[in-house]
Amino acid sequence: MRQPPVVPSVIAALAMSFMLTSCGGAFACPAIGWSNTLIVEVHEEDVAATMVEVCDERGCSSEPSPDGLTGFSSPQRTGEGWVLHLPDMSTPDNFIVRALDAEGNVIREMTVAAEWKRSGGSEQCGGPGEARVRLVL
Repeated sequence: MRQPPVVPSVIAALAMSFMLTSCGGAFACPAIGWSNTLIVEVHEEDVAATMVEVCDERGCSSEPSPDGLTGFSSPQRTGEGWVLHLPDMSTPDNFIVRALDAEGNVIREMTVAAEWKRSGGSEQCGGPGEARVRLVL
């Protein structure tokens, strides 16, 4: 009785295994959900801003969200500037940024463009981003 050749069977099995694993779809992303961070750098000359307000088409950081969802986080002053987190995973291109004095009066308002850079996650799955914008008083 003649035995089937082993080498061609092994080669065929290896080739099939390689083809099946290289067809994509094997990469799984973890649960998705993050917020993006906007840092407003305020360059002050004579006037001190006591608060920063950031607005986009959804509203402003000083307003409650109209749909009941969490809006912008309140801007927090840090060594880097005023830091706030967006309410979702969006990366808007433009913002209106206002510097306010202690009484809530607008010292300066300008539209700024944001350049988003991924600050976590991966190329395949995405991840949180960060943008820095500059407001000169």
